[in-house]
Amino acid sequence: MSPSNELIDFREFIDRKLSTGTSVSLDDAVDEFRASQMSEVELNESVAAIKHAMAEIEAGVPGVPAKDVLAELRARFGSDD
Repeated sequence: MSPSNELIDFREFIDRKLSTGTSVSLDDAVDEFRASQMSEVELNESVAAIKHAMAEIEAGVPGVPAKDVLAELRARFGSDD
């Protein structure tokens, strides 16, 4: 999908949300729109990845602390703070 078509589709999505009186944050609206645009295969892959990660956590496999991930992202992409 081209960026302009995606923006038009997002605008229509937001218009539908607003017309129903649904209150939603911009971040939540973007997340919901992106999820609605996923194919069934993409959605199933995402759900499977989340379930796998949750199973690892429950099994005691150590994860990476959020502060370390954020520090890596800031180092790689820069930071405004």
